[in-house]
Amino acid sequence: MTSDHADSGDIAAALLCCDELFALPRYAHYGRIPARMCHCLARFGVRYDDAAVVATLRLYYLFIGLCDDVLDDTNGPLDGEWLLDMLLVGGTGQEMSPQRECYASPLQSVAGQIRLRCKAGDEPQIRSDFRALLDAVRGERHSGSMRDYVAARKLVGQLTAKISYLLIAPYLQGAGPAMCDFFCQVGAVGCLIDSAVDLRADWRAGSLGFRPGLLDRFRLYGSAAYLAAGLAWRHPRMLNVFVAGIGDTVLDRTSDRRSARGAVPITAT
Repeated sequence: MTSDHADSGDIAAALLCCDELFALPRYAHYGRIPARMCHCLARFGVRYDDAAVVATLRLYYLFIGLCDDVLDDTNGPLDGEWLLDMLLVGGTGQEMSPQRECYASPLQSVAGQIRLRCKAGDEPQIRSDFRALLDAVRGERHSGSMRDYVAARKLVGQLTAKISYLLIAPYLQGAGPAMCDFFCQVGAVGCLIDSAVDLRADWRAGSLGFRPGLLDRFRLYGSAAYLAAGLAWRHPRMLNVFVAGIGDTVLDRTSDRRSARGAVPITAT
């Protein structure tokens, strides 16, 4: 899909793709993020186009969830480039492996709509941040110590949240750097909590570049708790949102989301 006509594809089909995948346990967490972000915008007194913001965030976080699965399932060195190519130019000349093929249709469905939203905002910065995010994910997977892993995970969370803010920025009124910074802080905490819950499974799946010991676990748990406590202290009105997000992460992971990977039930739209 490389033409402008393809890029302006059916938003209804893309959002239907979101609805179908967010109904699955392993993607449900991503589907709840937009509502929490909108709640935060309202608490900060930011006015926004509700329909545009929610649609953009749903498309974006579904894309993030699918990318996470692609990188975990295929474990190939070129898959990050394939995902960027899929997002930024709408197609790829790379070989379509069986692992990639099962994700290609939903990725194409949402990527075209995200591309349009990149063009509506600060496109050069968004493209640069997507590249930086891929590099951060690579760094995370090659971390040789828990200290490096924690730093990489924080960066992944910050960049993921920053991109989400840049994508919705054209639909906001009264937002500024403080709002973006807040989302980046929340993203860093969320990634560390996710890693704390998933640490054992990630090690077994070969996603870590080192074997975490007891002290490593304490370092990870302590880092997550410290950042979360600091965020709650600075923004006590958001405590219910933070607690809901942590609860989602724990419940989704303990429901064994990983067991059903590789069977994305979406056909070409």
